[in-house]
Amino acid sequence: MSAVLAGGVYRLVCVRSGKALDDSGGTSDGAAMVQRTANAGTQQQWAITALGGGAYRLTNRHSGKVLDNANVDTEGSTVIQWSANGGSPQQWKMTKIG
Repeated sequence: MSAVLAGGVYRLVCVRSGKALDDSGGTSDGAAMVQRTANAGTQQQWAITALGGGAYRLTNRHSGKVLDNANVDTEGSTVIQWSANGGSPQQWKMTKIG
């Protein structure tokens, strides 16, 4: 999968809603991610970087911040953006479903 994802810029779209992951126009640490109708804005563009071991970092082109799981192990927690720090809450694995 890294050959397909690494180094590319993508729009992430929810299969169920058809909406794209969006940084909601925020550029600060802690801004919550939302889903919105897909558009050409950089707030819906994510650069994907392979980190090794099947993990990836997703960096928003609008804010320059990375996708971060703020409450690590809490079910239903909000996904935010944060300055890259290399922590495991900023590392994501892609699972092929189709």
